[in-house]
Amino acid sequence: MQAEDAALYDGITGQVAVSRYVLQIRNPSGAAVREASKTERPHVHPRSAPVLLRPRSIRGLLDRQVELAAAISGLDGGLPVEVTGEAGAGKTAFLRHLAHHPRAGSFKDGIVYLSGRHQSPADVLQLLFEAFYDSEQTCKPTEADIRRTLQNKQALILLDDVQFTSDGRTMIYTEVSGSHPTEIYRATSSGGAGVPLTHLNDGMLSNAALTPLEEMYADSADKTRVHSFVVKPPDFSPTKKYPVLFLIHGGPQGSWGESWTYRWNAQVFAGAGYLVVMPNPRGSTGYGQKYIEEISGDWGGKAYEDIMAVVDSVAALPYADTARMAAAGGSYGGYMVNWLLGHSDRFKAFVSHAGVFDLRSMAAETEELWFVQWEFKGMPWENPEIYSKWSPSYFVKEFKTPTLVIHGEQDFRVPVSQGMQLFTALKSQKVPSKLLLFPDEGHWVLKPRNTVLWYSQFLDWIGQWTKTP
Repeated sequence: MQAEDAALYDGITGQVAVSRYVLQIRNPSGAAVREASKTERPHVHPRSAPVLLRPRSIRGLLDRQVELAAAISGLDGGLPVEVTGEAGAGKTAFLRHLAHHPRAGSFKDGIVYLSGRHQSPADVLQLLFEAFYDSEQTCKPTEADIRRTLQNKQALILLDDVQFTSDGRTMIYTEVSGSHPTEIYRATSSGGAGVPLTHLNDGMLSNAALTPLEEMYADSADKTRVHSFVVKPPDFSPTKKYPVLFLIHGGPQGSWGESWTYRWNAQVFAGAGYLVVMPNPRGSTGYGQKYIEEISGDWGGKAYEDIMAVVDSVAALPYADTARMAAAGGSYGGYMVNWLLGHSDRFKAFVSHAGVFDLRSMAAETEELWFVQWEFKGMPWENPEIYSKWSPSYFVKEFKTPTLVIHGEQDFRVPVSQGMQLFTALKSQKVPSKLLLFPDEGHWVLKPRNTVLWYSQFLDWIGQWTKTP
C-alpha cells in the first residue's frame, strides 16, 4: 500500500454503528461522516445504490443500537476491519456479511482482513455499506423505537451520483428528499455540512409549502410489521379532521421512499388538503428478501392484509376522517385498487391507473412474459387456479365504490384493454366511474401537459367524493 493511501485512511478511522435503522461511520472526533438507513434503501445492486444520510446525528433516537467499532489501518497483506461491541443479531449479521464479502480475504478473532493492497477510502466505505445493506436484521423495533421515530421530524436525504476528486478528499453528489427536488452538493473530508453548488429549485420552493415525510408502523394480521410514510397537509393541526388518501405503489417489487418524483408526488396531494399515507406492504423492497418474495403467487393476500392494517392504524388517528378515505395506485397499485373494489367498502373513491383487472388476459397481452410466469407460477393454462383466485375480474359483483380509471393507449406492460375491461365492469354494475385515456402515453404519464391533466382529473375525482359536504 502506498504511503499516501495509508494516510487517507486516517480520516475515516472511527466507529460504525449498526441498528435496524442506521449505519453510521464516525470520525475520531465523534462527528458523523456518513449515515445510511437500511429500511429506506432501494433494492438495487449495492455498487449502484444511492446512500441515505441524515443531515444531523440521530444518536439517542433508538434504545437498542448496536455499536460496532471498525478500526481501519493500512497494512501490507490486507486491510483489517475489527468489529467489536455489544453482541446481538445486528452485529452477527453485519460480521457475517462483511466476512463473506468478495473483497474480504480472511476472518479471524473478530477481524476481517480485506483483500487487495490498493483500496481507496471510498472503496472501504462502500464495502462497509454493502455489508450493512446485505445483512438481515432480525431485531424487532420496540414501541419506544416507534414513538421516537414518529417524533423525529428530521427528513432523510437521499445521496446519489457520488463522485470523488482524485485525492479522495472532496465528494460531489446530488441530494434529494421527498420534500426537496434534486440539487448538486460538495462535501470535504475536513467535515462540516455539504455545500450546495446549484440552486435550481430555490425560486419554486420559496413559493411552495412542502412538508417532510414522517414514518409509522402497523402490525399486519400475521404480526408482520408494515412500514409507511405519511405526508401531512401544510399548516397541519392535530385538532382538525382531514380526508385521507392512501397511495399504493407499483411493482409489486418496489417501494415508497425519500425521493422526489414528478409522478405520484405526495406533496401535490398533501397540498390539496389530504393526509397522504404511503404503505410499503409485502412485496416492497428494502425490508429483506423474504418480505419481497411473499408477494409472488399471493397478490391479493398478505399485501392486502398489510394495507388494511395500515388503514386501521390511520383510522385510529384523531385527525384522520374515516368517513372521507380514498385510495389510488398505478400498475400493481392499480391492481390492488381493483382488488379493493371487490373486497372493501371503507373507501369513498378510488383511482386505478394502468391497473391489472383480469389476470388471464393480462398474461396473454403483456410484453413482460417472464413476469407473469414468475409471479403466478406459469401461464393461465398451466396454473388456472391461481389466476382465478387473485383476479379482480372474478369479484365484479361486489364493485360499489366510485372509481376513476386512467390508462395510456401505448401501454404494453399492462395493456389498455385492462382499463377498458375495468371501466366496462364498473358501468355494468352502475358504479359511478370515469375513464381517462392518454393516446400518446404508455405505462407512465410523462409529457408535461398530460401530467397537469392527470393531476387535475385525479384531484377533481377524489375531491368530488371526499370533500366536506
